[in-house]
Amino acid sequence: MAWAWSPELESAGTRLRAALSGSGAEVSQTPDQRLWISLPAAAAFAPGRAAVSPTATPWLDRVAASVRSLPRANVQIVGPADARGGAALAVDRAASARDWMVMRGVPAHRMVVTGQDPRGRSPAGEARLHIFVGERSPR
Repeated sequence: MAWAWSPELESAGTRLRAALSGSGAEVSQTPDQRLWISLPAAAAFAPGRAAVSPTATPWLDRVAASVRSLPRANVQIVGPADARGGAALAVDRAASARDWMVMRGVPAHRMVVTGQDPRGRSPAGEARLHIFVGERSPR
């Protein structure tokens, strides 16, 4: 699938960078022209649990607001695993983040969830919740 980097996606990224500044979140453009939001799993989920933590809810509220402003956007949520749970926990965490955003008005049919391999950690060894937002290239 080809993605297109639009002025609206750029604006959403700028707003999210400002809103999430100092939270440990990262916001950037991917090489395949999607917006990448990465949240620290330790702050987003309790160990061994799939439910979104109260710390993460304001982050996800901001992400949901950005996605709602992008009616052509599709979202991929990649849940992190931890030492207590493997791939199933990672998928459950991604689904929990998706469900939170659905409750904030993001259509479920625009989102897909997957789980991160427990070995797929950041270079620093930190597990993270990854959210990719992309707009299809008009063809």
